[in-house]
Amino acid sequence: MKIAIIGGGIAGLTLAWYLQKSGVPYALFEESTEHAGGNFCSIHTPEGYLLEAGPNTLQLSPELEELLAELGLTNEIQDAAPVSQHRYVLRGGRYRELPGSPPKLLLSGFFSLKAKWQVLSELWKPAAPADPTETVAQFFRRRFGSEIVDYAVNPFISGIYAGDPERLLIHKTFAQLPVLEQTFGS
Repeated sequence: MKIAIIGGGIAGLTLAWYLQKSGVPYALFEESTEHAGGNFCSIHTPEGYLLEAGPNTLQLSPELEELLAELGLTNEIQDAAPVSQHRYVLRGGRYRELPGSPPKLLLSGFFSLKAKWQVLSELWKPAAPADPTETVAQFFRRRFGSEIVDYAVNPFISGIYAGDPERLLIHKTFAQLPVLEQTFGS
C-alpha cells in the first residue's frame, strides 16, 4: 500500500519526510512543475537579490525546531531584525504603518472611528455558539468588523501562514481564540 500526498507545500513535504523516515511508501503529487514548497518560495534574481515570496515568519515550536535540526537547517534560522517591528499595509493607494499595539491602534489615524469603536465594543460582545466551520476572517469580522479583517488580519495571515483568512478555520489556525471566546466572551 502506498500513501498519496496531494500537494508539495510545507505540510505535504513534512509528511513525506516523516513517512520516508518511517519506511512507509508514498507518492507526492504537486501541481507546480517549477518548485515544491507551496507558498514557500525563494527566488534568486540575476541581480543577486533573494526574494522570499511566501510567509515571512514561522513560529519556532519545539516540533519545528526538531524537524529543522533533522534536516540540517538549524544554522539557517534567522531571528527577525528589529526593523520587522514596523509593518506596512497598502491602504488608500499608499503604504501606511500598521499600529503595533492596541493603544497605537486607537490613537493612530490608520483605522476609521467606526473600526476603533468595533474594536472597543468587542469587550462587551457575548460569545457566539461554537462553529467548527468558522474561518479566521468570519471570526474577526464578527468580533471586530471588515476593516480590521481587510487591513490587519489579512496581511497578518498572508505573512505568517501564506494563507487566505477566508479559507483557514479559526479553530485550526488560532485554536485558543474560540476557546477564550467560549470561556470569557471577549
